[in-house]
This record gives sequence, C-alpha cells and structure tokens, in this order.
Amino acid sequence: LRALQASQQCATALNSTVIAESSVNCWVHDTHGALHLLPVYVASDDADVLTAAARMGHIAFTDGDRQFRVADLSRLLEASRRLDAPVTVGFRAHRADPLLRRIYAGLYRLANRVWFSLDVRDVDCAMKLFERRALVGVAVASDGAFFSAELLIKLRASGMSISEVGVPHYPRVAGSATGARVGVVVRAIRDFWSLRVALWRDREAALRRGATLI
Repeated sequence: LRALQASQQCATALNSTVIAESSVNCWVHDTHGALHLLPVYVASDDADVLTAAARMGHIAFTDGDRQFRVADLSRLLEASRRLDAPVTVGFRAHRADPLLRRIYAGLYRLANRVWFSLDVRDVDCAMKLFERRALVGVAVASDGAFFSAELLIKLRASGMSISEVGVPHYPRVAGSATGARVGVVVRAIRDFWSLRVALWRDREAALRRGATLI
C-alpha cells in the first residue's frame, strides 16, 4: 500500500508513468493518478515493462522485491530537474548485499568500464528515471541481465546525458535472487561479448541492433 501511494505521488509530480515490477505483475500510475495493472510473467524483463508503459513524458521503474522504496524516486526526480538530465539513475549508497554479491557487482562494473567505457557507478541499480524522448529509437538486443548495461551503453553512445544519485538499499525481503544463477550469468556473458564484438565490427550497426523500446 505504501508503494502504491508513493507511486501515485511520484506520477503526479513527474507527469509520468511510474512502474514497480514484481514476479507476477507490475502496476503503473499515470499522471492522473489512475492505476493500471500490466500482466508480467515471472521471466519478465525490464525491456518488456518499459515498452508496455511508455505512454507518458517520463518513465520511472523499480523492482518489486522491496530492496528499494518507491518514494525514493523523488531523489531521482529532484536530480533530474536540478541537472536537466534526460536520464537519471540511482546507485546504492550502502549496498545491503552479501559480500560475494558485492564482489560480483564490483567486477561487473569494472568490466563495463574497461570494455565499454561505461562509468556508471551502479549499472543494475533498480531505480531509473527516463524522459520518454531519451528512449525513442533506442534498440536493445539483450533480454536478460545485461539489459540495463546495454541500454546505458547505447544511451551514452548517442550522447545522452546521464546523472546519478545515491539511494537507500535494503535487504531483500521478497522474491528470490536470480543474478547468480548459472543460466543467467552465462546469458549475460554471451550478451556482453556479443555487443562488444559487434561494436568492433560495425559500431553504427551494433547501436541499431535489437528491439526498439519506443
């Protein structure tokens, strides 16, 4: 209920769509405060949710596993307005994750920085805010764990400004972690190197490949 109320407040302030995704559905508040329920399957990914909800001037999304608070999207809104940034992403100020997961995250961040020059502090932080225009024409090929990284890589390559703001992070109390599953990791590695090789071969074609979000 608190999440629903917070999303309504954020949607009104943003003139936007606010999304909170769970394992079974996601709910969307539009600018008028109306609540819409979008069917989302257990294997749903961020690309599906973004595409389904891209009707308003802004799109904000977060996970539904209660590691983040919907109300903290207001931090991204404030930063977006202050910096006039079309893309604002959160980073976990203090990660409430086990040590091994923090190590994995650090290595992943380093790999994206070395191989793609992506200097975002927390690629997979599930607190992101986009102006709709920033996503128009952007195509993403990955439909797995590499989705967020590929999206940010392509936004940066297009010259899009990305601002970052720290957000609180809480221990998981709902759902189950999937990021360390072998299948998920293998798929992410495949998508990572697929994009890297494609950029070496033909940068423009690589930036256009994938499904267009909007």
